[in-house]
Parts: sequence; structure tokens; C-alpha cells
Amino acid sequence: MQCVLFVLQLNSENRKLKYLSLSSRPCLDEMLPSITDCMPLEEEPDTLDTSPDPYSQYQQQVKELQETVSTLLEEKKKKLACQLQEQQRQIEELTILAEKEQAEMKELHKTIEQQSKTIKRFNRVSVMATTEYEEMKEQLDLEQSLRVKAETYAHEMLVKQKEANRQSMILLQNADPSLQLIKALEDVANATKTLEQERLLHHQKVKALEAELQEYSLKQQIAELQSQLELMDEEKRETEGRLQEVEKKNRDLEKRGEEDTYGLSITSHCG
Repeated sequence: MQCVLFVLQLNSENRKLKYLSLSSRPCLDEMLPSITDCMPLEEEPDTLDTSPDPYSQYQQQVKELQETVSTLLEEKKKKLACQLQEQQRQIEELTILAEKEQAEMKELHKTIEQQSKTIKRFNRVSVMATTEYEEMKEQLDLEQSLRVKAETYAHEMLVKQKEANRQSMILLQNADPSLQLIKALEDVANATKTLEQERLLHHQKVKALEAELQEYSLKQQIAELQSQLELMDEEKRETEGRLQEVEKKNRDLEKRGEEDTYGLSITSHCG
């Protein structure tokens, strides 16, 4: 579009110069005397007219004026052609740069979209892990509460059993052998029950330790996920910052191209 405007402007300047050249011709013709007046009168052979011919002088002036106009027109054409080439070069450079910036913007948009998907995926994983951690913590708290209650109840039963054994020993001191046998069997049964309770308590402690280990591992996983999320957020902010810089640079280039085009157009009109 710029090339067409310059060509039209060049043709308009050419027509103006030709018009000036042609319009100046009648004025010069009016100033010239008639041909008959300019023709020398017959003189005697021995008389020679050495004065310059006015018509030839005017013709020479017209010729020089036409040459000057042609020279100015040629210089104007060369100047406009150089300006046109320079403007075309600038337009090509701006076009290449704009295409490069657009490609970078597309790549940045693609990167941001991929990172957004990754962040959403990590957020879902984090929510699931947090939910699972809360459920496991509730289960662990319940097991710990039950274990404390069981230990308290076992301690109370042990105290009662010791008291009963003490009273039984007092009674058995005056009892017959059959009662002592019954008491021994009861002691064996109680000892067996106590061992079973201790085994159960030990099993519960092992389970509690396993739960604590799982909780610790889960906490580590959650901490790693949170660290990854923070890194992804930081990368996203950096990418968005780069995108804003590219968009600003693209706007500045477009503005610069418009200003260069406007300035060259004004220069051409002034010339």
C-alpha cells in the first residue's frame, strides 16, 4: 500500500513540473518579438551586424530552463526512489520482527497453557493427598484414644487382680489342698489372659508405629508436592512477565512503524 502511494505521489510531482515547464512557454513567447521584427534588415554588403540575436537568446534560456526542470525532476525521482527503498526495507524489517515476536508469543501462550494444566493436576493431587492425610490422622487419633483407654482399663484390672490375689492368699493359708489347686488353676488362667492382653497391646503398638511411619511418609510427600507447586507458581509468574514484556515490545514496534511511515510521508510532501 505504501509503494502505491509513493508511485502516485511521484507521478503527481512529475505532472506538476511538466505543467510548470509548459505554462512558462507562453510567457516567454509573449516576451519574444515577432520573427519578422527579429529578422535583420537588408543592409549593404559591406555592413556586418555583430549584435546578438534576441530570439536565439530566448531559445537558449528556454532550453536551459527546461534542462533545469528536467534535472530537478530527475533528482526528485531519485530522492523519492531512495526514500521508497528505505521505507520498504524498514517495513520488511518490522514485518520480520513482528512475525518473530508473534511466534514467541504463541510459544509463550503454549507454555503457559501447559504449565496451567500441570498446576491443576498438582492441585488435584494435593487435594487428594490432603484428604487422605486427614482421614489417616483421624483414624490414628481414634486408635491412639482406644489404646489409651485399653491401657487404662488393663491397669485397673491388674490392680484389682493383685488385690484379689492378696485376699485369696490370706484365705488359702487356712484352706485345704483342693482349694489351693483351684487357686493355682485360676492363677494360670489369669496369667494366660494377661499374656494375651500384653500380646494384643504389643500388636497395637506395632500398628501405631506403622501408622506413624505412614503419616511421616505422607507428610514428606505433601511437603514435596507443596514445594513443586511453589516452583510451578514461580515459573508461571516469570512466564507471564515475559509475555507482558513481549506484548509491550510488539506494541512499541507497531507504534514505531506507524511513526516512521507518517514521518516519511510528511518529508515526501515537504520535498
